[in-house]
Amino acid sequence: MKISFFYILLISVLSGCELYVIGLGANKEKPVDISQNSSIGVIYLFKTELDSNNVRGATQVLAQPQGIYYLAIERYEMFEEMQRMARIIGRKPITGFMTDTLSATNHNIKVKFDYITEVNFTTEKIRDNWFITQYQEYRVWY
Repeated sequence: MKISFFYILLISVLSGCELYVIGLGANKEKPVDISQNSSIGVIYLFKTELDSNNVRGATQVLAQPQGIYYLAIERYEMFEEMQRMARIIGRKPITGFMTDTLSATNHNIKVKFDYITEVNFTTEKIRDNWFITQYQEYRVWY
């Protein structure tokens, strides 16, 4: 009787091993806030706008390198460039990124799309929102 109770207790403890975590567990990535509240968030917002074929919305998160907003006519003239960027990075998953902090208001972020294309974004905080001031794409060949 004691032995069978011990075996039942042992089997229930071993079958319930999911209740006990051994080690650190899996690293869970924090979700990215897709907004202009963070430097990586503005890049995700830019990509989301390009994925949804909203070229006008994609130009809203761009600013000049001097920290000046683009005029409406300048944003209109960027539509072809935004369509080109949509063909390059549109509908490709973001497979990794690395942030380099240049200052409190400037970040340089390298983003990999589908392990093949790498785009180097420079973001700047203007007033309370982050904007993309420069970008350059590279093809990664292995």
